[in-house]
Amino acid sequence: MARFPALLAPVLLTLAGGALWISSAAAYIAELSPAFLRLEEERYGPDGLRRIERWRQDERRLPRAAESFLPILAGVNALGNRIPYIDDQTHWGQSEYWATPAEFVASGGGDCEDFAIAKYFALRAAGVTGEHLRMTYVRALLDGRVVNHMVLAFYEHPDAEPLILDNLRSEVLPASRRPDLVPVFSFNDDDPGRAGRDGAMARRWRDLRERIEAERKI
Repeated sequence: MARFPALLAPVLLTLAGGALWISSAAAYIAELSPAFLRLEEERYGPDGLRRIERWRQDERRLPRAAESFLPILAGVNALGNRIPYIDDQTHWGQSEYWATPAEFVASGGGDCEDFAIAKYFALRAAGVTGEHLRMTYVRALLDGRVVNHMVLAFYEHPDAEPLILDNLRSEVLPASRRPDLVPVFSFNDDDPGRAGRDGAMARRWRDLRERIEAERKI
């Protein structure tokens, strides 16, 4: 398996000496306005509103600053993975769509990118700095086939082996224990330009962030 740390080292060097835990200023779903929630109820019905409220309650129960980061990673992975997998064509009527976490939760389904995105923002809301998180595009061996896949990688420090949050696995495992994954590229808020050579994923990430900011302003 290609080494995740070697792939990302040039970017992660900026983390040296940085704090892992900060205040939850990046809270997102927890701070959605009543006006926005009414719109979500109109779009997805009462069940959609209940799904958002349950997510908010469970997100508030996640651990914050602590000596060990494993409980919060496991909690967020479990929180996201309870939502069913549904491919974009079936769910949204298009071949590729990156849902906001609110859309993912309220609609009750999503694909691998949506799981990774929701977990990214849940960890940011819990106080994990974005520099420790990388949306990571991989080739995954699944049922004897190689498929395109997205996971979330967490780095405790620049030289650490990343831990992988994946909708295909209930456990949060180090990359060395995921020989079924081969990393291709990765990105986050501080480094969206690395999201694919053709720029398509960088554009999707910018579009996603714009839609999230629009949701926050309602």
